[in-house]
Amino acid sequence: MLESSYRTGQIAELLEVSTSSIRKYAAAVEKHGATFVKDDKGERIFTEQDLAAFRHLRKLITGGNTMDTAAINAATLLKNNKEIRTQTGEVLANNDRELFVEMANRIETLTKQNEALVEAVNEMRRGQAHIMVTLKRLEEPLKEEVASGIVEERVTKPRKWWQFGR
Repeated sequence: MLESSYRTGQIAELLEVSTSSIRKYAAAVEKHGATFVKDDKGERIFTEQDLAAFRHLRKLITGGNTMDTAAINAATLLKNNKEIRTQTGEVLANNDRELFVEMANRIETLTKQNEALVEAVNEMRRGQAHIMVTLKRLEEPLKEEVASGIVEERVTKPRKWWQFGR
């Protein structure tokens, strides 16, 4: 699931404060152990969780708390959220590993079954080829009999019951 990201100006607009206030909030929260993602220029990129922490910080400040107390609280909130996301990610990674192992075992089983089926089909083809060779061998004398008129004689002249032994 992709999470929205915000620049300093966007956070400032959403919280209806100046960009310098957001920078002060971020610095105060970082001072107490929270971290923010930064782009290749070194500018902070904020997430939904960061926005929620800044809202909480702003609420604490407007409620009479000092910036330091509010920053400690916001930093704790961010670290807890990060720890929960990390633990959730580890659980998902373990589930993914188990799923991959299960899928690999299933693929191995299906591969063996497929190999057995291929061998059975090849065996049937060999048997079919053997039957075709045998049929060809049997056709040769029959063709010779047809050519010599023996088969025609058998077909045209009905035999009596005592003649079947010949």
